[in-house]
Amino acid sequence: MKTVFNVVALSLCLILVMGCGGKTEVPLENVFNEVKEIVKADLHKVLDEEAFAEADLPGYIVVDLKTEEGKNMLGQVNHDHLEKGYMIGAMMNINADMILVLEAKEGKKEDVVAALEAVLEGQIELWSTYLPDQYAKVQKAIIEEAGNYLLYVVYENPEAVRDAFVVALK
Repeated sequence: MKTVFNVVALSLCLILVMGCGGKTEVPLENVFNEVKEIVKADLHKVLDEEAFAEADLPGYIVVDLKTEEGKNMLGQVNHDHLEKGYMIGAMMNINADMILVLEAKEGKKEDVVAALEAVLEGQIELWSTYLPDQYAKVQKAIIEEAGNYLLYVVYENPEAVRDAFVVALK
């Protein structure tokens, strides 16, 4: 009886380890949409409905980083290291907001993290001498990792975006 129990316990442990250690099963698009909804909800607090008639996120660009247009958006990130990626960025150069939701290719996550750290260094350099209120946002930047999924956030409330990212992956 004890041997049977040990075999069952070992099997359950292996199932848990294999299930938790692998690639996440949530499509990146779903994660990105949850993050995007946070930005949209914040915009609804300060803009009227008319502003949303022309754009889903007024004042922002939304880009699939794996398209030709997207490949020109972030020079620091090697797009060959990405499975998929999305960006929400401010249209005007008086706003430091930038949100990246990325899926790194297998074995390339560390390279992508290093690239995101370079993006942050660039933003720090730019905004530290430009607009103090935007520099304050950059100083609260978040880089979050979950498996091969990565989140980069410079935003007024980066914690809310991170929370949406984390919840979407559950």
